[in-house]
Amino acid sequence: MKMGVCTTPWLSVSVPRRARPSVLRSSNFSMGRGLSQPGPGPQCAMPRRSPSWRRFAAFFACSGAFGWGAAGATEGPPRCGPHVAGLYLSAPFYEEEPEPHGLDLDMLQELQRRSGCELRSVVESRLRIWDQMRRGVLQLTLSSVITPERREVAEIHPYLQARFQLVLHGTATTGVQGIAHFDARPGLKLLGVRGYAYGPTFGAWAQRLREQGRLVEASDFQGAVRMFRAGRADGLIAAPSAIPEVKAAFQGTRPPRVLDPAPNERLLVGMALSLNLPEADRQRLRQALASMRQDGTLQSLIKRHFGDYGASVMLLRGD
Repeated sequence: MKMGVCTTPWLSVSVPRRARPSVLRSSNFSMGRGLSQPGPGPQCAMPRRSPSWRRFAAFFACSGAFGWGAAGATEGPPRCGPHVAGLYLSAPFYEEEPEPHGLDLDMLQELQRRSGCELRSVVESRLRIWDQMRRGVLQLTLSSVITPERREVAEIHPYLQARFQLVLHGTATTGVQGIAHFDARPGLKLLGVRGYAYGPTFGAWAQRLREQGRLVEASDFQGAVRMFRAGRADGLIAAPSAIPEVKAAFQGTRPPRVLDPAPNERLLVGMALSLNLPEADRQRLRQALASMRQDGTLQSLIKRHFGDYGASVMLLRGD
């Protein structure tokens, strides 16, 4: 007989697989693998099909285990969740091969452990993540660049700083040393990713090229790299952490060049919590992130995925 297992709800977390577009159902998550192991709280197995008296017996056994029907039972912590977090497939923030791993996944695990909130996750594009945040389908996302538009639907708590660079490839870009040189050659096209927030310099530049019909956009960064490798555009906007992925795509050929048109521009990156979340739940997640920063856990996680140098330049110091 197949059995379903009910566990203490605030300790259950699912490791994501790629979700069907804009549909969040239990089938979207791999329930057999958790971000963290359940605690020693009560567990019970309930048959899917059984005589009615057995189903009632199983139900009351679960109810008693959770303190719903047991006289004098100690109440557990207030329930928080389940809340759904949007993950974006981009190394080293989140990758699925050879198995799910990345900074954002590690952070979700630690946020769950410290807050006591049940956090589930789904993989989507940046564009879809923020569309679903606006519609209340998703409740949080990590490693998100702060913009005024995003702050209309979420409170964002920064913990990283980031910037973007320009990657060039092909003989048509010979002699191009910056944005002005690129603009002066009408035949050149730029690649970007829909839904990305590129900051003042790159954001304004991408918008100008879009109006000129010179901006090519991909749905995710992996797709942008493939299009860049195939020669669909001459330049690609990429974060420094993503440059190795771009260069790896050109192994065996002439490597791309990297320019730094805005070396002093820094973007704040943080944890976004939907304004639709209960304030008590947001408070628990805020406190969890603050404790991760204070005790050095966040710095250790960044070092794990970006190395010592990456942690030194990306970790946001102070408030």
